[in-house]
Amino acid sequence: MSYRLEYAGPKPVCSGHGVVFDYAKDDRYIYLDTLIQLVEALDRRVPQEGILRFGIKKEPLDGATILEKVRKIDPGVESRMENAAEAVRNRMSVLKERTENNGLLDAAEKEAWLKNMRLMQNYVIQRGVNKAVYYLLIDRLAKELKEGSVRYIVLPMHRNFHHVAKSLGNALAKQKPPVSTYAEIFETKEGLALKFSLLP
Repeated sequence: MSYRLEYAGPKPVCSGHGVVFDYAKDDRYIYLDTLIQLVEALDRRVPQEGILRFGIKKEPLDGATILEKVRKIDPGVESRMENAAEAVRNRMSVLKERTENNGLLDAAEKEAWLKNMRLMQNYVIQRGVNKAVYYLLIDRLAKELKEGSVRYIVLPMHRNFHHVAKSLGNALAKQKPPVSTYAEIFETKEGLALKFSLLP
């Protein structure tokens, strides 16, 4: 089966009473455009500079363009998307079985809960696919930064870049050997910026 990259939405929480959305758990799709910009900037970088500079695109890329760009970075991305979708289906199957066997729920609550899970299945699968591509790009960036000679990246103090910097710091800490990072906010004439440094 072929999967697309597209925005799904915040994390859904199903119950026997309905579906609520956890807006604190963003769909990783919203960060993919930012990650593509960083990967492309790293690919264009002059190795001797040690600093990653890039301009921010004003118009976000659509899902089809993002997927096309991700294919160039990792031709096996579709396999990763398929594996992510299968993992979500397996988790949902376990949740459905637990709901069916839950002795604390009456028949109407079970039926409503199961219907809500069926209703949200494609939505949850899309979030899983987006998340898998997000971490593919984070891991790629971490590996390239570790192997390259970038000393620091200056990012706009925008929510997407801040979130990406945090994930990138976590990914670099998991490298072998781990790479320590440090982030600081400072003022520029364009506004606040985030300096993300790789420590020696």
